[in-house]
Amino acid sequence: MENGEAKVSSEQPQGSSYTYWVREATTDAAPLPVPKKLTQNDILSQKSEPATLGSVWNRAGTWEEKSLNKWASDRIKELLITVGTLEFPGGKAEIKEVSNCVGDAFLVTVRNKKRVGYTYELTLKVKDLLNHGC
Repeated sequence: MENGEAKVSSEQPQGSSYTYWVREATTDAAPLPVPKKLTQNDILSQKSEPATLGSVWNRAGTWEEKSLNKWASDRIKELLITVGTLEFPGGKAEIKEVSNCVGDAFLVTVRNKKRVGYTYELTLKVKDLLNHGC
């Protein structure tokens, strides 16, 4: 196997064809890859590739997960307080306080696509504004 060439075998394997460990190439096999030394231009052209999502080390954009717990919890509390009055068939209610906001929020980058996931459990204190005289 010198100079990237493999020994060519014209014999057909007998018995099982599951012989991946055999390093003999058949006549219809593809040639072995030959190493190529990179030039300065090759190196510079690789640096100008389009940016990928996620971290620098994850150029293939496989799987990367980022926690958004603190931001999401604060944002949920902020938004729920500003909702104002909620109308129901039996009357109205207003959110006064978010007493419990527990859960997870995360940003996942998979195959260079961003996806968001979350699970939260909320406990709200509500002011009853029911209109019983309707």
